[in-house]
Amino acid sequence: MIRTVLLIFVFTISVVFTSQVHAQKQEKLKGPLIELQKDIHEFGKVRQDTIVSHVFTFKNAGSDTLYVAKIGSS
Repeated sequence: MIRTVLLIFVFTISVVFTSQVHAQKQEKLKGPLIELQKDIHEFGKVRQDTIVSHVFTFKNAGSDTLYVAKIGSS
């Protein structure tokens, strides 16, 4: 009997904990979220004075407007 009550208690606690974790994950997904197809591109060896370019494709996977404020290279 005690074993059954303990098992039900543990099960209930685990269900409550799991639902709270799921709710927290849902809250984190609110707002803008940038999703890049590829976040780095390696040109390899490039001769001096050669113009190179690459297009990075991204999308807003979030629920709010995504503003891109700064883009840079290294």
